[in-house]
Amino acid sequence: MQKKTDFFRIEMLALKILESKDCYGLEISQEIARRTNGLFSLREGSLYPVLYKLEDNGFISSYPKKTSVRQVKIYYHMEQKGADHLHALYNQYQKSIEAIHQLMEGDGE
Repeated sequence: MQKKTDFFRIEMLALKILESKDCYGLEISQEIARRTNGLFSLREGSLYPVLYKLEDNGFISSYPKKTSVRQVKIYYHMEQKGADHLHALYNQYQKSIEAIHQLMEGDGE
């Protein structure tokens, strides 16, 4: 269960990328950086533990794909359970944004 103090999570960003197509880890990281105009740049050491956790929870699956004679990349695929989880994470994120906006724009009452 997500803690109420979490603002957003890397898993939300990774799932959003996987929503449209299967990707390998570096590709996910590059897409996050590209779509956020470089604001979020994830290193492999940050991304892969998140991907492993998502896979362990059944939100994503993985499969090997041969990309050259000697190279195999692990691609990740979002499962329906992952789509549902993404929706829940995004709803919580929206509530957090609204609460912060209310705090910042409110008159203190």
